[in-house]
This record gives sequence, C-alpha cells and structure tokens, in this order.
Amino acid sequence: ITISTPVPEAPDPPEQEDPKPPTLYGTEIKSESGSIVFVIDRSGSMGLDLSVSIDNLGQIVTSDRMGRAKAELANSITSLPMNFKFDVVSFDTTVETLWGELRVANETNKPSACGWVMALTPRGATSTGLAMARGLAYKGNKMVVLITDGQPNGDAIRWCGNVPPELHRQDIAWFNASHDSARVDVFGIACDQNSPMWIFCSGVASDNKGIFKDVR
Repeated sequence: ITISTPVPEAPDPPEQEDPKPPTLYGTEIKSESGSIVFVIDRSGSMGLDLSVSIDNLGQIVTSDRMGRAKAELANSITSLPMNFKFDVVSFDTTVETLWGELRVANETNKPSACGWVMALTPRGATSTGLAMARGLAYKGNKMVVLITDGQPNGDAIRWCGNVPPELHRQDIAWFNASHDSARVDVFGIACDQNSPMWIFCSGVASDNKGIFKDVR
C-alpha cells in the first residue's frame, strides 16, 4: 500500500523593497536614469562662514561653507543605492572631474569618491557655466545636482572672461537642451531671497525642470 503525503507549498518569497532614493540636505534626489552627476563649487567664497556643524563621520567640527557642503555631499554619495551610477565635478576658475565617467555606486567607488570630495579646498573664481557643461555632458544621464554659494564671475560656455550670471544661466539652459535635457536641482548656499544669487540659482533650477533649495 502506498500512502502519499501532500507536499506543502513553498512560501512566497519576501517582497523586495525598492531602494530609497539618495538625499542631499534632507531632500530626495529623484533620477529617472538611475544615475546622478554632482557639481560642487570650490571657489574662494566657499571658505567663508565658519560655524559648528557635524561632519560626515558624525563628529562635531568647526567648518566653513566648503566643509559643510563636503560633508553633505559625502553623506549623499554614501546614501546612493548600489544600482546607481554617479560622478562628481568640482569647479572654481577651472573644472575637474572625479572619474570623467559614470561608475557604479558600489562599496569600492563610494568611499573613493568621498575621499576625493573631502580633499577639496576653496580657491579661485566661479566658472559655473563651464562646470555645468561638463556635468550635463554625460550621455544618458538625467540628473545633475549643483551645489554653489557664489554668483558666476568666470568663463561661461560661449563667453569668456568675467561673464555675468544671466549669461551663465542662458548657457546652461542652451547646453542642456542640446544634449540629454537632464533635470537640474540646485542647492544655493547662503542664498538670501531675491538676491542676485537667489535669482540665478532658482532660475537655473526652473529653466531645467529641477528644484531649488536655500541651504547654509
């Protein structure tokens, strides 16, 4: 006599939670391409406004605008989901990139990027247009984040010299429209409402379908 024993059904696998989007200054950064390029100002004015803050290691430190921005950016990089790709652009009068290409946010690249960011020092003028052209040139990327504290006063994309902010803004919108039309979120450091800096930063965000936030 053969007695068959019913085989219990396998339980349903647990549902996988969607990875949380990265954040910067407490704001979610939403990217439809699964990638992000950070553009951070390292001009001389980023050495202003010494105050007490908490760095990316959770330690209480006295830091300037640059120090606080670096800590925020390092925390944001650390928060990137493992399936994201990213790069970092820094600028004053000149423009430099971390890698010059999008790389995956894994446990090797994220600490390496944080180390590069934390080594930045304030110097020089503010060539925002040139830096944004570099940040917007990554093929397929749909999310660029600009962190800046100064009105542009260096080279733009189509103009050279002490180029006024409105021409930098026009250049950024023109360059973005001619490439992949990425969203641009702008975090303006010490951007008093209705000041020329506020007008520039909020305008760049609005022109490129992003958000603007005044931070300290």
